Amino acid sequence: MLALLWGTGAPRIQAEPRTWTSRTGSQVTADLAGEEGERVLLRKADGQILGILFTGLSEADQEFVRRQRVPTAEAPAVENQPPAPAPALQGALTLGGVEITPGQLIRFHAPLPADAVRALDKDHNTVVTNAKVGIAVPVSFDPAKHWNIIIISATSDMNSLSIGHAGQYLDAILGRNWVVMAADGPNDDAPVNVNNTWRWSLIRAGLEELHRQWPASKSWSYATGGFSGGAKRSGYIAALLASSGYKVIGMFMGGCNQDMATAGANEYKPSRWTFLKVPIFLSNGLEDKVATVEAGRQVRDSMNKGGFKNIRVETCPGGHDPYPEHMRQALAWFEEMAAQREP
Repeated sequence: MLALLWGTGAPRIQAEPRTWTSRTGSQVTADLAGEEGERVLLRKADGQILGILFTGLSEADQEFVRRQRVPTAEAPAVENQPPAPAPALQGALTLGGVEITPGQLIRFHAPLPADAVRALDKDHNTVVTNAKVGIAVPVSFDPAKHWNIIIISATSDMNSLSIGHAGQYLDAILGRNWVVMAADGPNDDAPVNVNNTWRWSLIRAGLEELHRQWPASKSWSYATGGFSGGAKRSGYIAALLASSGYKVIGMFMGGCNQDMATAGANEYKPSRWTFLKVPIFLSNGLEDKVATVEAGRQVRDSMNKGGFKNIRVETCPGGHDPYPEHMRQALAWFEEMAAQREP
């Protein structure tokens, strides 16, 4: 299928509908509504706007778009000068051509970096060229300011989706005035292998889009989190973030019965001086038969042995289910610990 991004409000610049074709052969009938950054905006008959990467269109459709770029008398075309990007909607926050509504979990599509696509192919995994990314920002959000952001991962079994899992913690995260992000495959299909290469490739797509639209996000403070298999994965993702130069301030692990933070430190080799100081919050249900309270203590002991300095173990009512109140407590603790580490 065409990589479609949903949004509203693009100006209509071409009234006649036509059939558009992607490089993979899929088609959609729509009229040209404009351009935004690297994406072509198409308006379907029902008024919905589709944002499609310019490079994802067929050669014929790319040429058609080029012909619509008529320079004005005030700004004549200059040979070899790249076209100016289309202005963003006045006052709107957008990612991937989709308007962001503070306080709501929004989904958009983002292209994978070329080396991430190659990594999937080398890994003999399902190869995709874009990710579906979910993000929610607080009502007071200003992209030019510094924010704390947590990246949520889902478990690898039962074809669980990270964006849906992030929604379970949404109130707790936004209540602490944090940003939350998660990423899944473009069509929510399970890949050949839900491994670190797969998860990290999708997350990178979301991060790159954040950095393109909100440059200050490169220096935000990052945390990772998840439940069960997603909790284990958060140890790996935190190590990958740290080894990629991001400031990591916490790891939340709900229903966790295995230490993957130490494995992540050993495999991806972030600076141990800083990574081993990152606080880790372990949450286990009192009635949990999968990740028991004792298993949580064993995970803590393994992390201590691996060199981690700040580990907090808490129990909660219930069984093997997420407990959002612990997410709220974890984020507050991460903030406190980060403040103590500031020079």
